[in-house]
Amino acid sequence: MSEKAIVYLDTKFWIILRDVQLNNVSCAKKIKLYNTIIELNESGKIIIPISHYVLNEFVKQKDKDTLKECFDLILQLSGNISIRDYHERIFEELILFITLIKNGELNTKLDVISQYVWTQIPYTFGKFVCSDGDDVSYDEVVQDVIFERKTIDSEFLSMILDKSENMSDYPDPTCMINAKRKDKYGSSAKNQCSEFYLALKKGLIANALKEVMGSYNEENVNQIFIILNNLKYKNKLGNFLPTLNTYSTLLSTWLVEQQSNIKVNHYFDIHHASAALPYFDVFLTEKSLKDAIQRVSPKYLSFNKCKVGSTPEEAIEILNSIK
Repeated sequence: MSEKAIVYLDTKFWIILRDVQLNNVSCAKKIKLYNTIIELNESGKIIIPISHYVLNEFVKQKDKDTLKECFDLILQLSGNISIRDYHERIFEELILFITLIKNGELNTKLDVISQYVWTQIPYTFGKFVCSDGDDVSYDEVVQDVIFERKTIDSEFLSMILDKSENMSDYPDPTCMINAKRKDKYGSSAKNQCSEFYLALKKGLIANALKEVMGSYNEENVNQIFIILNNLKYKNKLGNFLPTLNTYSTLLSTWLVEQQSNIKVNHYFDIHHASAALPYFDVFLTEKSLKDAIQRVSPKYLSFNKCKVGSTPEEAIEILNSIK
């Protein structure tokens, strides 16, 4: 991956590629975007890892042929690579932060460390199990072999279709965000710090301390918790905890502070951004999210070196610059 440009597509752009591949698109710019991506991917210049937020959207499809086309395209472009989910990334970022404290290197200016945030696509879904009556067991064949093939097979596709029938809609965050709007503070910095404080879980800090130190106590957990919140409040978090920093910054400045209509997809978009901005070179997303990112970078998201586009034309221009 270090020799390729890493590209994040949100659901909108994956759907564009899927529809072109299914010959359901007549728009010349979308077709050109598809051809550009396929060419760059086949030449080894880009790779497009998937995230579980995109996968969860695709899994809701009920049409077997369309779903299969999606997964074949994902396998083709991703190289079977997925970015780990939100809480797993924060856990790895906490481990790095505590390790730097332990080694007395906290003031060292580091780039965002990305080698621990990648996994294989099957693990993004969790572990698949097979049931035989009361006997439920982890199936290594389903987990480890199925995605070694160039296309998915009927066994896995059936499992995904079964899963899609049981997928519940993501909880509507509208009420929660409207409540935050009523309680918001007078400054953007305080709003961001409040969201960071609420999202930083002491349980993750405890587990990270145990991973690095072999043990932990409540005082150590509270110390790390206070240090991180103070860094966020003073806008000195820098490259530490970039996933949580992105999430709290965009949630507060885009959805809490801006008096715009809130949609469930906006909440997904923030999670797309929290994966893309720290760890990807290119992020193709919605215009509203692109505008929100530009409002807060680089002041609040100083680590963000990701190029962001929101239209097929912008995407083609950004991708052509990779050539």
